Amino acid sequence: MRRPAELRILLVEDNPDDAEMIRMALEAAGLDFTLHMVELRRELEDALATETWSLVLCDSRLPGYTGADAFGWIRERQPGVPVVFCSGSGDPGDPAIAGAIAHSSGLVDKNRLDGLAGTVLRSLASSG
Repeated sequence: MRRPAELRILLVEDNPDDAEMIRMALEAAGLDFTLHMVELRRELEDALATETWSLVLCDSRLPGYTGADAFGWIRERQPGVPVVFCSGSGDPGDPAIAGAIAHSSGLVDKNRLDGLAGTVLRSLASSG
């Protein structure tokens, strides 16, 4: 039986502690993945221009831009890649962020990462 390809996950996150919790949740689920974290818009644009990603995990609030902005750039550059928002705030508040979340592959609460692996797997299954 052929082993599934390793997941290449782009993490758009500005908090290293949150990034580590996300990495640990994915490892605990037994997923085979590489995780590349970006914070700044330039880093995100470079990552989208130079690599192909299996999945993007995206915070809703970032320094100098929002998750809605990031979602738009991801859709422009890699339209088929699933995007899952990982947010620590329950209510997105901003209608643009709420709209991006509604059009994404899912939303996971950073305070309850036990559902992250399932959301990732469902997103990947529905995208291809």
